[in-house]
Amino acid sequence: MHKPKIWLCGITSAGKTDHLKALIEPIGEHLNGLQWCFHYPTDDGAQYLEDNKGEGKIIYSNFNGRHGFSMTQYLWQGTMKDGDILLVQDDLERISPQFFYEKLPQFIELMNEADVGLIANYGKGFIYRYNEQLEFRGSPHWYAINHSGRAINVELEKRYFWNVRNEVRGEFQWVGHYAKYFLYPAGSNHALLGLEINGDPQKLFPVREAKRLEFRQEMLSRGFSLTLDGLTQMMKGPIDEKLRELVNSDKVWCDYYRYTVLNDQTVIHSHKFEDINKI
Repeated sequence: MHKPKIWLCGITSAGKTDHLKALIEPIGEHLNGLQWCFHYPTDDGAQYLEDNKGEGKIIYSNFNGRHGFSMTQYLWQGTMKDGDILLVQDDLERISPQFFYEKLPQFIELMNEADVGLIANYGKGFIYRYNEQLEFRGSPHWYAINHSGRAINVELEKRYFWNVRNEVRGEFQWVGHYAKYFLYPAGSNHALLGLEINGDPQKLFPVREAKRLEFRQEMLSRGFSLTLDGLTQMMKGPIDEKLRELVNSDKVWCDYYRYTVLNDQTVIHSHKFEDINKI
C-alpha cells in the first residue's frame, strides 16, 4: 500500500533565492521532495531548488502569463501518486516546523476520514490530496479543479503559517502589480478583482475585459511589448486622444500613468470605479 508523501509545490523565478531559502530550510526535513516550476531565466535560486528537491522534480518553463498552466506542469510529471499530500506555496509564504508536528497530522487524518480533498487557508488553496486528474486553472488568481473530495477552509495561526508580502513590498507596489496582470493574455481573471463592489460582476466583467484587451492590442499596434517596460515607454510618449481614452477606460491604467509618469503618490489603492482619477 502506498504511503502518502509530502510535497512542497510552487512556481518561482529569478531573484527569489533568499525567499526560497527562508521558506524551505526550516522545514526541509519534513518533506519528501520539492515539486516546483521555475520560469526562465534561471539563477542560483534554480540551483538551490535542484540541490534540495529530494525525491521531487524541478520543471523549467517560459512564463506565458498563465499561472494555472505553470502550476499544472509540476503536477503532471509522474512524481506524485494518488493520495500524496501537496502543500502549495508561493515564495513569500512561510510554514513553521511546528505546523508539521501539531497541525499537518490532524489535517491528513481529516482528509482521509472525512473525504476532504482541499484545505484552504483564509480562502487560498493550501493542502491538496493528489489525484491524477487534479489540475490548476486561472491566472493570476488560480484555483484547482477535480480535487478529490470536499473543500474546507481554515484560518491558521501565524505561528503555523504567515507571509512576508507587506515586509518586502513597497507602499505603491500594487500599482505595477495590477498593471502587470492587466497585460496578461486573454483569459486572465484579474479584471474580476473588486467588481462586486461596483455592481454585478457577470455584467461588468465582459465590458471591462474587452477594454483591457483593446488596450493590449493598441500597445502591439504601436510597436510596444506587452511588458511593464513597454507600457512605461508608451505612456511616457505622446498621448493622443485615442490613447487617452484607453488609459481613462480603467483605474489600473490611470493609476499606472499617474504614479509612473507623473510621480503622483496620491493614487488610491481601491477597486471602486468612482475613485478613478482620469488623465
